[in-house]
Amino acid sequence: MTVSAPSRPATLAEWIAATIPPGIPTLDAAPTGMLTFLFYGRASTAEHQDPRTSKAWQFDVAHRLVDGHGTIVGEYFETACSRQVPWPQRPQAAALLSAITDPANRIDAIVVGEYERAFFDNAQLDALRVVLE
Repeated sequence: MTVSAPSRPATLAEWIAATIPPGIPTLDAAPTGMLTFLFYGRASTAEHQDPRTSKAWQFDVAHRLVDGHGTIVGEYFETACSRQVPWPQRPQAAALLSAITDPANRIDAIVVGEYERAFFDNAQLDALRVVLE
């Protein structure tokens, strides 16, 4: 008897299609035009990390991710605020949420320099999704 391993998504598009929760609309085609992004990054402490260096490498990662797809039009960087603090209670994250939910702004997405610095657990991500829907 031969047992085969379950197939794994080979591309980001396949992974997204396989993991989208029910009820979330999907795009049938790639978006047209350039997207606008807000950048969020975080350094846990000013004593153990140089906030300028941390912001620089996180922004570089985010910039390379969006390159060719759009532009980062705003930057929000948290220093000395635990990732366990919910986004609405973090000063910079709260400002980002205010900017992205303001109908006067045309923001398509948030780009994060490093997931582990932005989120403590999936519950925070789920709470953020509710705010953005």
